[in-house]
Amino acid sequence: EKYFDKIVCIYTSKSIRHKRLEQKRNISNNEAARREAKQLSAEIKLEKADYAIINNGTEEELLRQFNLVFK
Repeated sequence: EKYFDKIVCIYTSKSIRHKRLEQKRNISNNEAARREAKQLSAEIKLEKADYAIINNGTEEELLRQFNLVFK
């Protein structure tokens, strides 16, 4: 964290993350959970971030939040 000016976390709820992984990468719910267990939790990433973008909605909503952070 000391190497960056700001940290941005793009967060998606677990159920949506798993659904997207299954649809786009053909990764099962169990495999997604196994991979996530080896990573820093999404909640801790959010706590460490200076900015949080919530990616639970549409691409348009994501882009709107992105533009607010990076304007």
